[in-house]
Amino acid sequence: MLKLNQKNIDIKKIGKKAISNKKILSELLEGILNKESTIRENSFYVLNYISKENPEVIYSEFNYFIQMLKSSNTYHQNIAINIIANLACSDPDKKFDEIFNEYFSLFKSEKTIVPAQVAKNSGKIAKKRIDLRNIITEKLLNIDKLHSGKQKELIKSYIIESFDEYFKDAENKEEILKFVNNQINNNSPKTKKAAQNFLKKWQK
Repeated sequence: MLKLNQKNIDIKKIGKKAISNKKILSELLEGILNKESTIRENSFYVLNYISKENPEVIYSEFNYFIQMLKSSNTYHQNIAINIIANLACSDPDKKFDEIFNEYFSLFKSEKTIVPAQVAKNSGKIAKKRIDLRNIITEKLLNIDKLHSGKQKELIKSYIIESFDEYFKDAENKEEILKFVNNQINNNSPKTKKAAQNFLKKWQK
């Protein structure tokens, strides 16, 4: 018994067990669809850990997460956004490429948490996927055209954090710096602070 309905479970311990135990892995995959929030969240935390540390273990389930990405359920979408981002970093069959536009089309979602999660996870993909880096940067820079929700300015803070993950290796540094400089007086305190920290670190 994984006791996924309990708080404060040992994420790493269960994750390491699941790596070599298909029954546990199957229970976790079912758990992320559970209506009980604690079970769903714990299952996600473990699978997210696995997708970061041993992505090959659940890579065969890529299509399973794609279906969650297409769901109208915000919880399911958020789970998929995070795990797919981790799998995209180690993606021998380039499965992420096939859903690239669909993934970033979620910037148009009216639910703030969905585009925020896309923004937050974009940096790790851009850092690992050199072949997709420029087009990901373009998506992030064009957030004003892609999202029209009330919390758009807050989402920009996650974009800046993503830029920070791969700015050292980015080709279009000037465009990124221009975007970040434009957020210095942003109405969102979080975005304003993120911009200040970024420029302090990267602007010569």
